[in-house]
Amino acid sequence: MRKLGHGHTLIFLAPEEVIGLIQNAVGCPGQSPTTFDVMVWTIRETWRQLQANVLAWGMQGISFLRRDTAWKYISATNATDLEVEKLFCEREARSLLDLYGSTGESNATDLFEDLKEENIAKDIVQSCREFG
Repeated sequence: MRKLGHGHTLIFLAPEEVIGLIQNAVGCPGQSPTTFDVMVWTIRETWRQLQANVLAWGMQGISFLRRDTAWKYISATNATDLEVEKLFCEREARSLLDLYGSTGESNATDLFEDLKEENIAKDIVQSCREFG
């Protein structure tokens, strides 16, 4: 396995906008960012993105688990077309709360309250709650 740093050079290329974001994030405006600065900024941005997208990730995971459970049911039984439709089709019309998760007044974890009895996604719900 190669040893990075022994005969290797690492170069970061970024537009001025990103360089400015890195400088502001690490508190060194006007200076060229170091490798450490780039790594700190990258970790911070990754964490920020995780926090911003955890609810969407949770909802996608729950949707997958529901479809997976439905597929297993359909594969094991002679499900009618109506049953298949009910298991896989999603509602066409949805409220803004259903689509985007919050009106600013409710807590995002309230969206998972209907899953308490289902026990199908307890790990996903727990992870979302841990992220706040």
